[in-house]
Amino acid sequence: NTIWAVHMAIISAFAQLGYMNPDDVDAMKKHVDVNKDIICDYVLNIDEDNERFIQLLEQCAKNNGYKKFRQQDVWTSKAAQQGNADALMNIGIMYENGKGVLKDEREAVRYYEKAALKGLDTALYKLAFCYLNGVGVTKDDKEAFKYFLKSAEKGYLDGMYNVGVLYEQ
Repeated sequence: NTIWAVHMAIISAFAQLGYMNPDDVDAMKKHVDVNKDIICDYVLNIDEDNERFIQLLEQCAKNNGYKKFRQQDVWTSKAAQQGNADALMNIGIMYENGKGVLKDEREAVRYYEKAALKGLDTALYKLAFCYLNGVGVTKDDKEAFKYFLKSAEKGYLDGMYNVGVLYEQ
């Protein structure tokens, strides 16, 4: 039914943003219970207005106690889904620092890798940093050097500096 589909769409959005584990049955039951009235109202007045759906997400987040929910996270997520390298990088930073999402360094590395494949110099540098320090990956100086060098070749100054430092070692 449509009401359940809207609940699932919101749960999916919250899961993608790191607010909710979709395997947590208790969290899903709480979501359905806390948000049933506003979702029923949304379904009764359904339209194709994305802004209205974002407002529904914000209200559900507030009802569930997700105080860090921010509309820009939704748009960053949408841009990342479209393959935008900067958005992929920003989501990686969110995961690495636990800002707006649950901290997950492995997930951060996954997003840095996606952005690096698109040639983003800062993502190459972040990957190098992760390999150098064992953040979300096994520490690997050779991989770190490889990514520092790639970022340096793209003109990234911090990458150039670190290539020089690693050459000295």
